[in-house]
Amino acid sequence: MSGFQQTGEICWRLQPGWDTRLLGPDGLPLAQWLQSGQAQVIKSGEHRTVYRVDLADHSVYVKHYRCTSLRRAGRTLVRSSAARREYYKMQEVTRRRVPTAHAIGFGEQRRHGLVLDNYFVTEALAGALPLDECLAEFLPRHAPRERAVMRRRLTTALAELCARLHGRGVFQDDLHAGNLLVVWEPARIDTSSPGE
Repeated sequence: MSGFQQTGEICWRLQPGWDTRLLGPDGLPLAQWLQSGQAQVIKSGEHRTVYRVDLADHSVYVKHYRCTSLRRAGRTLVRSSAARREYYKMQEVTRRRVPTAHAIGFGEQRRHGLVLDNYFVTEALAGALPLDECLAEFLPRHAPRERAVMRRRLTTALAELCARLHGRGVFQDDLHAGNLLVVWEPARIDTSSPGE
């Protein structure tokens, strides 16, 4: 992994080759990407916004953590930024051979020793849907029998993933349907019942 790189007000740590794909002279061109339609807001709240950015050769997700108070900034004196923590957690999960998205890097805006806004970047998985979206939008497009088979497969896959996490010593403290990704292989949606 390359070292840290300062662009604009943000200091970045990115996997090799990603700096030229993500950063302009003034840093991450989020405003430009939004204006051109290359980026879209996936979800937004008081403290963070998640963007999907379609680059020429890859799609990425950028999670922007906003510093909304001096108290939030002060926390970074005793613990690292949310983006940095997520990056290193994802690196460790990958090292333990649990399937996850590829962590590209993080960036931090620092002033007077405090981390203010910070960014976490991951590579998008082709064809992946969050589990909650899969249940609400993808499954209803199928016939009842197919949905039943797909729900059973999702349940089995989720149980296998939880067992794998546990077996590899990974504790997921934010396990919910929005954080679990599903990739369906169309040829594998078999509607036959077991034993047929």
